[in-house]
Amino acid sequence: MSKELVEALNTVAEASNELVKAIANLQSCLQQISSQDPEPEWMTLKEAVPKIGLTIRQMRDRINDGRWKHGKHYINVSDGLAPRYRVNCRAIDNIQALPPEKRKYR
Repeated sequence: MSKELVEALNTVAEASNELVKAIANLQSCLQQISSQDPEPEWMTLKEAVPKIGLTIRQMRDRINDGRWKHGKHYINVSDGLAPRYRVNCRAIDNIQALPPEKRKYR
């Protein structure tokens, strides 16, 4: 085998090892991110009443006046006739835990 070929193979082997390390690092980062930001727990307004501590009317008011952000705090799963909301209890719990003057809904 020629010297150039051996050097090329060594370079490819080193690059391959670096790639394997980078992939392992990426997998570790993705696991950390997924464990820090779990999937939203979407509940109907009625199911969320005891968990959140707000009435259905209070939740609808927060949705209608824009204090809760669509996609983050609530989603609309309506069939087109009337709004049917689901709320993300984790996101709402996070803002409810703050003092009122520090709450940023957006």
